[in-house]
Amino acid sequence: MGIFSRRNLYPMLVENARFVRQRPLSEHIKRLNGSDPVQRVTTEWEAVALNGLSKLGRVDHEPRLPGTSKPDVLFTHALGTALMDITSVSDRGLDLQNPIDRLSERLVELVQERGLSTQHFRLEAKGNWRELRIGGPKPRLFIPRKKDFDTAVFNKAFHRFLEDVQKARGHKRAFSIAKGDVQVTITYDPSQSYFSTNYLSYTVPFSVTQNTIYAALEDKANQLKLSQFTGLKGVLLCDGGCDALNRRGQRGLNLDASDIIFKFLADYKLVDFVMTMLVESDRSGRSGPDHLRLMAKAYPLRPDSPAAPLVGYLSERTHG
Repeated sequence: MGIFSRRNLYPMLVENARFVRQRPLSEHIKRLNGSDPVQRVTTEWEAVALNGLSKLGRVDHEPRLPGTSKPDVLFTHALGTALMDITSVSDRGLDLQNPIDRLSERLVELVQERGLSTQHFRLEAKGNWRELRIGGPKPRLFIPRKKDFDTAVFNKAFHRFLEDVQKARGHKRAFSIAKGDVQVTITYDPSQSYFSTNYLSYTVPFSVTQNTIYAALEDKANQLKLSQFTGLKGVLLCDGGCDALNRRGQRGLNLDASDIIFKFLADYKLVDFVMTMLVESDRSGRSGPDHLRLMAKAYPLRPDSPAAPLVGYLSERTHG
């Protein structure tokens, strides 16, 4: 499932046909209808961002430039002209490295096969929290890779644990593994009324350069450089499911998006600004893509940057 509903996207694609050539527009539609979730979300954001910009100024999609790359849009307004590349960032890679959701799903599957109620089970996975500090390693969970679940966790001893639970469902029991990089505890508690998990948040950044946000911005900086465009250049960084874009860091303990973005701008001075685009609930109390609204925030290289008036205007107007 994407971030935006088809009902909202389709009119945007129709409007975008005014300035997006037929070939890239067909590619957008192909990706939106495809099975690759990363491509789909990235394309959703490109369509939404282009549509929003078109309502605020002139949009030249994939402009012809002297260089070898094709950034997404040349935007022109009375406040200035800027070349922008659009990208999205997610925690997908971190989720693959820390497959706690898959581990939970496998536990639920095995419990249900035994005819037991999942609501009485709890899964806890330890992590490297003792090592975490600004500038230190990434957070990681002490759980096995998906292909090793059944040998490293759901082994013969685990199945004996389930057998014991079946024989005496009124008694609390626990099954633990603490072997190497696998430290997992599964608890059965008949008084518990819902299935629960407890684990270290592995999406919190501790390094300003070794994280998904910096990597996405770095990639776009290289593309902007290859365009050989000499005017203002920026990146529209869109939320494809990235916790760090939606949280505030704890000063001195960990980092948030602003720490990473300002470090990037300091390292890549050829980029004049970054603008983040996120979605948040419309506060209707309802869920789903139809109950989300856009939020944007501008990050110019410096407060007196020539890009500041333009991106300030864009961030103020990009809501809906």
